[in-house]
Order: sequence, then C-alpha cells, then structure tokens
Amino acid sequence: MIGDNFKNDIAPAIEAGLHTIWFNGKDHKTRTGRCKQIQGLIELCT
Repeated sequence: MIGDNFKNDIAPAIEAGLHTIWFNGKDHKTRTGRCKQIQGLIELCT
C-alpha cells in the first residue's frame, strides 16, 4: 500500500498486515518503524 496520509492510508494498512510505503512529502514527524517513508516519487524507482 502506498499512501500520503498516515492516519487514513498507512495506519489502516498496517493494521490489516499490509506492507506500506508512506509518501511523506511534507516530512511530517510521525514515528513509525513499520513502514518505509519516501519524500519523492523517484524513490519508488530506487
């Protein structure tokens, strides 16, 4: 699951047991070790 809203996209996906990537383009300071965070879409290709 890839999402840009931690509360609405990422947290429910983690609860469902999915692998997650949080598009954190605004560098919000939410602590989570359970998902990969990216700040730019180019990071999906690397």
